[in-house]
Amino acid sequence: MRRLVSLALLLGACLAVTPSAVARSWTVGLGVDAASPSGGPPAGGGPTPNARVALHDLRLDDDAFEFGIGWTDGGLAAAAGWRRTMAAGPLGTFVLDARAGVEPRGAGLDVAARGTLGPVALRLEAAAGTRAPAPWSVTARAPTTTPPVPDLAPLAGPAGGVRLDLGANAVWRIDRRWTVEVTPRAHRSADGWAGATAASLRRAAVAPDIDVSARLDLAFGPLGHHAAAGLTVHHVPRRAPESQLTAWWGGDAARRGPGLELTWVVREGGTQATLTGAVGPRWSDRPDAYLAAAVRRPWGTGTVHVGARWVAPGAASLELAWALTSDR
Repeated sequence: MRRLVSLALLLGACLAVTPSAVARSWTVGLGVDAASPSGGPPAGGGPTPNARVALHDLRLDDDAFEFGIGWTDGGLAAAAGWRRTMAAGPLGTFVLDARAGVEPRGAGLDVAARGTLGPVALRLEAAAGTRAPAPWSVTARAPTTTPPVPDLAPLAGPAGGVRLDLGANAVWRIDRRWTVEVTPRAHRSADGWAGATAASLRRAAVAPDIDVSARLDLAFGPLGHHAAAGLTVHHVPRRAPESQLTAWWGGDAARRGPGLELTWVVREGGTQATLTGAVGPRWSDRPDAYLAAAVRRPWGTGTVHVGARWVAPGAASLELAWALTSDR
């Protein structure tokens, strides 16, 4: 931990001498993991603590940077990110971002681009490494109600090694009531290629504050294939977060059956509470069962985040984070 403190002081010194920076935001997080994201025992054979200090949204002209150091899985971790926003003619506002991270169990690099083309919002992403880059921003890393992406791509096999992930997302607003979203993905690992596609058709305002979506989730790979279809009811109150309830039916060659997925958000004043959970069938981008809760509220000159998560077959985590923002 002495190394972590030393690195934090070094990061602060770099920030202090950085010229023309705007909207500097710090995150300090502490937590404990009762098991690894894959469900196996964590490094060391028992619950392991994690800590991090991150600087994000450091702006220099058109560029925004983020840096972080931490202690996880029994060793030091570091991450960095970059984002540029620009005007790109027919693409409207065009955003490029990249993240890189190294942890005791591996390293990774992720590059993404997004923009709009008429009524279609597009996003392209490529990632490579043995681990996903550490997402150091407070909304992504601590605490989050979204389970961690598995170390290996869905159905890609247990051989490990370096993997390559390619993905895209397209959202087409047909008119004020109908929206189509498609998210294809491809993964390459030592076991070969695997692919997945998620698609949805959303109808807005079927009732006051209610939208409905029909959804489809498909995946295939060297270890098998699976498919699931679902119906989502969205509660979309004015000027408030959206909540969702989805009923699924799907599975693979070994088993099939119903599933249920919930995202429930409540905001009262400056405090927001979120509860998410799901159980079966198999999905291409998340565990078969998980339950998570998070609360955030203003505190002092920042925001406090508290969250807990359980992921089948036995992973669990608890985390406390404080995000401090100062505009200069």
